[in-house]
Amino acid sequence: MKTKQLFFCSLTGLALLTTSCSSNDEALNGGDGTTSEGKTYAQIAISVANSATTRADGDNTGDDVFGEDNEYTVNDLTVVLADKNDIAMQVITPELKLATDADEADKQVRVTKPFKCTPGSYKVYVLVNYKNSQKALTPIIKGSTDMKAEFGLTDIDGDGTAIDGIAKLSTTGNFFMTNVSDPTEQKIDKDATGNATKTEVDDAGKEMTDGKNNLNLLQVDVERAVSKVTFGNSATQLSFDIKEGDNKIATATLEGASLINLNKKMYLVKNGRKATNKPVASEWPYPVDPNYNETSIDIATNFAQKEASEFKPVNSAKFYCPENTMEASAQLNGQTTGVVYKVKYVPEAAYYTELAKNGTDSYSKMFAKVLALTDKDVDITETMFTTADNEDGTFYSYNGYVFKTKAGARLYKAIATANPSDDAAAVNEAFKTGNEDGIQTYTEGYCYYTAWIKHNPTSKIYLEQDKYGVVRNFWYELTVNSIKKLGYSKPTYKDPTDPDDKAEASIQVQVNIKKWRWVKQTVDLE
Repeated sequence: MKTKQLFFCSLTGLALLTTSCSSNDEALNGGDGTTSEGKTYAQIAISVANSATTRADGDNTGDDVFGEDNEYTVNDLTVVLADKNDIAMQVITPELKLATDADEADKQVRVTKPFKCTPGSYKVYVLVNYKNSQKALTPIIKGSTDMKAEFGLTDIDGDGTAIDGIAKLSTTGNFFMTNVSDPTEQKIDKDATGNATKTEVDDAGKEMTDGKNNLNLLQVDVERAVSKVTFGNSATQLSFDIKEGDNKIATATLEGASLINLNKKMYLVKNGRKATNKPVASEWPYPVDPNYNETSIDIATNFAQKEASEFKPVNSAKFYCPENTMEASAQLNGQTTGVVYKVKYVPEAAYYTELAKNGTDSYSKMFAKVLALTDKDVDITETMFTTADNEDGTFYSYNGYVFKTKAGARLYKAIATANPSDDAAAVNEAFKTGNEDGIQTYTEGYCYYTAWIKHNPTSKIYLEQDKYGVVRNFWYELTVNSIKKLGYSKPTYKDPTDPDDKAEASIQVQVNIKKWRWVKQTVDLE
């Protein structure tokens, strides 16, 4: 059986045998300079479920699924020993033994070499793959860092985005993981007597006849600190007909997806509480994050990637993001993590707006009057509504109408906003001003739709508590069910204060959640 370095989320059986321990890496760990006198031995043993036997392909919200091997890899462990007030007293990096084949229970095992610890009472924080992510997080400083305080996700490259820091939490084969729940204070005995006594185990987790005795054993479950977002549309489920009644007016094709509004603040350990509303009859956490109840926060300070970028093909895209939750009143566009879809929108030829043919009688008459002016603007022609500005699919929109030229959209607006008493000359003058407010340009025919991710996709109540948000170690799968109308011309939202629940949605998305927990969401685009 091949050697593996896997790690199972919500690890059951992560036996942590540690406390205020010394380390060879004094620079990282802030070694306390104590001698070995008065110390006891500890060891960490990690039992990891074998992917071959535990993989589950869930289809519904709440199903448990395995995910990918690289999401479970354990490269290093960092242990923070905190006092009763959660102040970091020491940071330890115990050395891992080699990974082994599965044991009799078909479990992958990772074990540390024994190390010395100072007896006492501590809250034990376990950080998996911390070496890869430590530059992304607010530093842990011995004697001062409150382990329950908010940690900022730093801007490693100095470009002001913090995206690089966020990415460090979910590097392939180096996913950052922490305790499943807040640790409670535990006593480490000098002689490791009673329930704490155990013989040293080998790299397969079996007791060694020649190993050390009286090791302190502490058990800690860990989970990934990020959420996962994927998409349920297959390669054959990307195109949708846009209709008005029974008439097809356009074809909309999903070409890409990207995340928006990534939280730049987090707690190291989930600040857990049970969801007040949940989609399945089981434990369903909805933790409180550092900006949970903020409704008027500095969005630039709290969130990265306000405009979507790095669009990936919808049928294969995969993203990871920090936890982001909010109370009902804070479920606003500017602070909810969402998906922006990039869509190729191709109007049917008959449904471009042509004032002379499809406008109301008053519009058509005004158009004719403007054409008849001796001093009309040179851009106003008979063909301004029928001949495209270019042939790359670019079109323009105003007030729900679609135009082949920007000049056509401008004249339509000039007529639509004219006072009833305005004559053709006044409309012509309004056109000359070039006022393009409200006119959107759809370059190469691309438009964008935003779907705000739901932690409770079954909720039908307006801005219900625990409805929106992404929770660590949850896997959200979004599937577009329909697209109802033309989207926005930019890959972002219009107003950060708009509520996530709209009176009418442009896109319908179905969400399913895996565990990883799986959240499935369907989307109707409008």
